[in-house]
Amino acid sequence: MVRHLRLDVLFAALLAAVVCVPANAMELTPEQEAVRQTYVKNRVPPYPNLLRRAGVEGTVMLRVRLAKNGKILDMEVKQSPHPLLEQVTVDAVLDWRFSPALQDGEPIEAWVVVPVKYSLKKTEQAGKEDKLGAGGLTFARHDQSRLPAEFRYEHPITVKVAVGAVYPLKLLHKRTAGSATVQAMVGTDGRVWETKVVESTHPEFSHAAKAMIEAWEFEPARRSDGSPAPYVLEVTRTFNLQESDVYVLPIPMDLLQNRPIVYSSDQLDAMPRVRFRPLPVYPVELRKEGVQETVLVEFVVDEKGAVFLPQPVKYRNAALGWAAATAVARWRLEPPMKDGKPVYARLRVPIVFSLQQPTP
Repeated sequence: MVRHLRLDVLFAALLAAVVCVPANAMELTPEQEAVRQTYVKNRVPPYPNLLRRAGVEGTVMLRVRLAKNGKILDMEVKQSPHPLLEQVTVDAVLDWRFSPALQDGEPIEAWVVVPVKYSLKKTEQAGKEDKLGAGGLTFARHDQSRLPAEFRYEHPITVKVAVGAVYPLKLLHKRTAGSATVQAMVGTDGRVWETKVVESTHPEFSHAAKAMIEAWEFEPARRSDGSPAPYVLEVTRTFNLQESDVYVLPIPMDLLQNRPIVYSSDQLDAMPRVRFRPLPVYPVELRKEGVQETVLVEFVVDEKGAVFLPQPVKYRNAALGWAAATAVARWRLEPPMKDGKPVYARLRVPIVFSLQQPTP
């Protein structure tokens, strides 16, 4: 079976001759269940300056379930080239107002597709390099003659959904910097089938980097006949407060200095409702081995409902603990309220990994 091939042996063959080429642009077709929608006047998401400087462009594609009155019931991310673009898009769209979807003139509950495109002006594009490590989406094209037959391809992978890495809180408090390099095999379904840590300056950096890449979704590599092929890539994440890696989630320095006041859940008027809840990715190898567990994740919610500093605080398997924290980092909640005013709050949530759960 392809997915049982040892990554270390395979990767040695792939490194023999590599040429960097830009990934092909993804052609997106609206989903069949999408309903043509008219948006009531809504605010445009901001283009993060960090990504402008890094030359990151692309389209965020959301799939949104609307109630009969046009309110948002649920939301999924179908495409996002960068976690910060996902964040600003989700934050904006959660506050959008929609006209109800209609069928035979009657309002219905329906899924709609919402594309939001981020593109640089030609003057901004000048001199920008599009590299995976710097924030863009560039992948290696391997010398096909050195690959096993089942790994040969015509077109390399492209990213569908990119997720950010969580900075381990214990190392953050100590101002510990470092990095982790991870090899990953992307399967024919576009999911990460297998990972291996090549090197890491601290075990927790390796856990965070592995959980990040395992959560990514890809359009698989394609052979000349259009059939999907496995692909192996190597990713390095740098954790440093001074030199920002644009795939490591931003650090709110005020929270590290105990500003502002962060309230506990029992001090709030009520528990805030989760508005956007991506599920964690169940690592393929652990699912195959039948590993099940409930992980407890602690995190801070700001006065706008954004999640910061998610960390697994109770777990047996580190891969599941960090998979849970990586997912919670993407969540959006209603603002926590105390005495009727929005505040910061520290919350905990159990995340269940069960073999009965559907594969994402």
